[in-house]
Amino acid sequence: MSSADDFDGMSEPAYAAPLDDRRWRQRRRWMLATIGLIALLILINLWARMWLDSLWFASVGFGTVFRVEQTTKTLLFGSGFLLTALPVWWSMRLAYRRRPIEAPASAELDSMERYRAVVEPFRRVAFRLVPGLFGLFGASVATTQWQTALLWRNGGSFGFTDPEFHRDLGFYVFTLPWLQFLTTFATLALVLTLIAAVITQYIYGGLSLSREPGQRFTTVARVQLSVTGAILVLVRGAAWWLQRYELTTKDGSLITGIDYTAAHAEIPTKAVMALAAVVCAGLFLATLWSRTWRLPIVGVASLVVCSIVLGAIYPAVVQGRARGAEERYEAPYVARNITATRAAYGLAGMTTTQASSWTATPTRDGLRGDQATVSGIPLLDPTLTEGTFSDQQKVGGFEFSTLTAGRYAVDGSLQPMVLGVRGVDVANIPADQRGWDGMHSVWTHGYGVVSADATTRTAAGDPVYESVGVPPRGVPQPTQPRIYFGKGIPSYAVVGGLAAHEQDPGAGRTTYSGKAGVPLDASLRRLAYAVKYRESNFLSSSVSNDKAKVLEVRDPVDRVRKVAPWLTTDSTPYPIVAGGRIVWVVDGYTTTARYPYAQTVAFGDAASTSVTPAGDRGVDPGSSVNYVRNAVKATVDGYDGTVRLYAWDGEDPILKAWQRAFPGTVEPASAIPADVLPQLRYPGDLFAIQQQVLTMYHNTDPKAFIAGSDVWSVPADPIRGNGRPAPATYVATPGPQGGAPEWSLVSTFVPRGAKQNLVATLRVDADPGGDPQQVRDAYGRLHLTVLPQGSDSYGPQQFQGAVNGSTATAPAFKQTLSQYLTGNAAKLVRGTIVTVPAGGGLLYVEPLYLRSKGTALRQTAVVVGFGKTVAWGDTLDAALNALFGGSSGVKASDAGASTPGASPAPPPASTPSPQLKAAVAEVKKYFDQAQAAMKKGDWDAYGKAQENLRKAIDRLVKLGGVAR
Repeated sequence: MSSADDFDGMSEPAYAAPLDDRRWRQRRRWMLATIGLIALLILINLWARMWLDSLWFASVGFGTVFRVEQTTKTLLFGSGFLLTALPVWWSMRLAYRRRPIEAPASAELDSMERYRAVVEPFRRVAFRLVPGLFGLFGASVATTQWQTALLWRNGGSFGFTDPEFHRDLGFYVFTLPWLQFLTTFATLALVLTLIAAVITQYIYGGLSLSREPGQRFTTVARVQLSVTGAILVLVRGAAWWLQRYELTTKDGSLITGIDYTAAHAEIPTKAVMALAAVVCAGLFLATLWSRTWRLPIVGVASLVVCSIVLGAIYPAVVQGRARGAEERYEAPYVARNITATRAAYGLAGMTTTQASSWTATPTRDGLRGDQATVSGIPLLDPTLTEGTFSDQQKVGGFEFSTLTAGRYAVDGSLQPMVLGVRGVDVANIPADQRGWDGMHSVWTHGYGVVSADATTRTAAGDPVYESVGVPPRGVPQPTQPRIYFGKGIPSYAVVGGLAAHEQDPGAGRTTYSGKAGVPLDASLRRLAYAVKYRESNFLSSSVSNDKAKVLEVRDPVDRVRKVAPWLTTDSTPYPIVAGGRIVWVVDGYTTTARYPYAQTVAFGDAASTSVTPAGDRGVDPGSSVNYVRNAVKATVDGYDGTVRLYAWDGEDPILKAWQRAFPGTVEPASAIPADVLPQLRYPGDLFAIQQQVLTMYHNTDPKAFIAGSDVWSVPADPIRGNGRPAPATYVATPGPQGGAPEWSLVSTFVPRGAKQNLVATLRVDADPGGDPQQVRDAYGRLHLTVLPQGSDSYGPQQFQGAVNGSTATAPAFKQTLSQYLTGNAAKLVRGTIVTVPAGGGLLYVEPLYLRSKGTALRQTAVVVGFGKTVAWGDTLDAALNALFGGSSGVKASDAGASTPGASPAPPPASTPSPQLKAAVAEVKKYFDQAQAAMKKGDWDAYGKAQENLRKAIDRLVKLGGVAR
């Protein structure tokens, strides 16, 4: 007999009360119609999203991701539904079918008969609906674990074992989370089954608390509940056993992982609890013969007592023994934690140098030998000068969506630059074009790049632009300047439907011809998009025709997250120009919180600085991790949206697992194009996390670690004053043994507490090199320089305090530095402090800007510091000379770019040659041409003038007139 027959064919009990069948049938029809309509709407919405998602994944070449993800979710949904609904259904069915024909007499009989009469008309529905609802709940829980399931299925070995249980680390990262989910899910299903059994038995007389002892449970009820209870207790026993392994990542008061208390108290007690659960399950089964619940009650009570005594009191006693003697008891476990933490965060290969020859006093010619380093010091702050770019390089309807620091080849050498890309300026789009058609089929894309030399400025304090105009001219110069995938553009666009319909700068119009997008070549697709976006224009607008395509998921980070949902992304995607296209680079991380003994951190909080907020990484800012690798470098083509994932850390076991799960989606690093590789860099979020970890884990001596006498902090940003860590900066740093400078990411440490003097510097080689077959060996190598004990060099906050009160003078200004800051406080903007290892010590560089009309900033001065000395000038070159006794020994890139209104420099000692005079005049001519073209908005002429100006400056440099 089928399950349906079991219910439908059952005879109605004698206590069923009649109802008005006609009224009931009418009410049921309305109820079913309403439920059916709601279900239909939900199904249509799900269908539209699922189908369009499949089309989108196919259009970007990542159909494997969609198929694997949806197949896994479907299997988990079905399994979760069946493993929850079937036990509940069976439990209710058994309780009903084996109900007593005549319930034993009890004080509850009359009231229960009336209650049964009320619920009886709904019984058939309830016996299907309750298991179904519980099943849907279980299915939804199971579906959330699709990534856990894939990692378990595809995980491998780390090649290392933990020191306590001697299991491969892959067991903890890949297998243990799945086993723990299974025990948790089984507990959920069994608890729901037990609840359903108790309620059904109570309703239909299988149990009654008012009966005489020995008669409160029927035999069927006792067997059903005791067997279910025994299985539940066994599952909890398995969970206790697995919790032993979970202690390897437990956060304690001192470390993450197994400490003295866990090793000597918690591990043994959890094993005892697991064995006690087996005994307790046996006591539940003994009820089948004893016909009494005394033994299970004793067993459960014993488990509760054991969990209190063994799980709380005994560990507290053991911990008390170790308290006050941590160096004796905890040192071996702290040593494990230090080793694992440094390995998990990529710190194991870090070079630590005790700077015994650290220089804290500037001397004349103190930077001699650091010419290449000083020439690359960035003065143009991309976090502040977006308004300057917008005011000076804005094109109607387009606005700069992001500015980033990078390097681009100028005359064969890489030059530090600030690059800006234009998105859509929604606020200034004509009002009559802000409807659906204007926002989604006219203003569909950003346009062009503007770059500026990061190391210098014009005499007026403006950026020295290297690439400008429409279309862009200079360095870099994309041949396809349109940006359909980037920042600051509408979430989706309908393109290609009408010729010359999409807005370019000025009065220009274009039609998208790239390969991206889902074609709207069928009415059903247009209907699906109308449902997805709740937008009828997909069905009625003339732009939504058979030639049109829909561009979706246009933010580069969102695009990478969608094709690689297993990645955590860096907060700062950055644009480059490669292959004539504007390309976005997104750094992707593999993470876990399951690496044994490694210290946990909150990813978003640890990675955040004063300029990169805690969010925007695809994870909860408070989400804990204790292992991170920059496993993937991803690129997104700004025109056709092509996403490419490259295995940057091909040895990462987690990346290997995901490659097995999604075969063919990640390419080897050797496939990175030759013009992309040199523009890649070390990711800022990873560096920030490593820096936070090193505040404790620079110390490798367990006893010193326990004492906590040498704890550092990442200095708070003294410029922005928001309490967040100061951002690291990309600069050229001296190479090892006086070699060529290395492009590095640099930051500092200060002691934790009130004292804010400099105690160490950290830098990482950020240059991957230009060989697509081999990334530079030095890339990613961390260098920690620890200052001598007693060194009193300023930390960033002390430097800023000294700047605020400085009485230093500069030839170009009539005031002292503090007077200048105070007198211009209303319009003064301070740039990010740049830290540069140079001169045997650390050089601080702080550009100063004055706000001009609009949102533009003009750089007017530079403040520098070394050790405990502060100086300033109208240029970096002048400030360095003032700092180092009148001569720094080098020429900065902004030498000669004096501030208007500054005191004139003394005349040269010798008369310049006619060639030098002609070269200077030529520079002035092209500079004036560029300024005039910029005022007119003639960007084509401006670009030509800038190109001529750059060549003229190069000729002047060769004649010895100025250092570039």
